Amino acid sequence: MYCSRCGKEMPDGSTFCSRCGASLAGGTPPAVAHGRGVGGAAATGSLLYTARVSVFAYSRPLTVGAVLFLVGLILGSVMGESFGPGGFFGFFVALAGIVVIVFTAILASRYRIEVYDDKIIVKEGLFNTRERRSVMTPIMGVSVTQTFLGKIFNFGDVHIDKVGHGWDISTKCIRRPDDFKAFLDTLISETDYSRVGTILTD
Repeated sequence: MYCSRCGKEMPDGSTFCSRCGASLAGGTPPAVAHGRGVGGAAATGSLLYTARVSVFAYSRPLTVGAVLFLVGLILGSVMGESFGPGGFFGFFVALAGIVVIVFTAILASRYRIEVYDDKIIVKEGLFNTRERRSVMTPIMGVSVTQTFLGKIFNFGDVHIDKVGHGWDISTKCIRRPDDFKAFLDTLISETDYSRVGTILTD
């Protein structure tokens, strides 16, 4: 027999997939036990949480925009006094910096991590988009790392350690990382780990 979710070949009579934790013959797999609805787990495919990144995740274009803006202000004030057209040049340089900063903010807003009861999807990009999916096997641990700047602006890196051969997700510059961690801790507390051993030994 084969798992209907990930396609792994399983011994006949298996109840749960040892790779992704999907139910093969009824029951509630560990992944579905992540549901948070009142009175039981949410239906498969339900969106449970969306995390987004801070604009500081795109530090390079953000820095370029800030430098252009400051240089434009300096050129406008210095050259504007000596040369009339110089003030307009500084204005356009500063405007270019603002455009870069706004574009960076829009790019950051397009990056999101969607947590479903059976999968995690990362989506990013504005014109050239990219999407990455991972089966939602039980989560073993979550950690948050914040720099001094991250504590000030409330962003940080979140690492999610999942069971099995799936993808351990390292996310950078997540907005409100403590809220994201609290949500994932709730999933951990609601997960049935009685069958995790069969996934770990696969």
